Amino acid sequence: MKALSISSICPEAFNVLAINQACNFDEALELYRKAVQLGPQAVEESLLKKESNRSKKAAWACPAMRPWFRAQYGLALTLRKLRRYDEALDEWDKLLRMDDGWFGSTSFINVMALYPECMYRWGVRGAHGHVF
Repeated sequence: MKALSISSICPEAFNVLAINQACNFDEALELYRKAVQLGPQAVEESLLKKESNRSKKAAWACPAMRPWFRAQYGLALTLRKLRRYDEALDEWDKLLRMDDGWFGSTSFINVMALYPECMYRWGVRGAHGHVF
């Protein structure tokens, strides 16, 4: 992919590969994991510090952070599809800790349906650290 030839630190390129070129959920999972790993590297250090000082609902408003969010969300969805509900809940929790309102602009309906489904299928464990 051309984006990766320009910069190997491009989470959005791995998101696109996961969506369009992965042959199965396991391949998509690995591509999303790579994108999540690159997320903090792709966002400048100064921007991360600035975002951590803002309201929790402001991080999604920063376009530079969106590929990272999309990767985290894709990872959670893929884990759910693989019926790895506990891991999916952990990934959604990471998103909610990064920005507790991120889904209001993106995929509110999916989050409101899939998060509780994972809790139900795995067994409700809100008392064990999930933030939802």
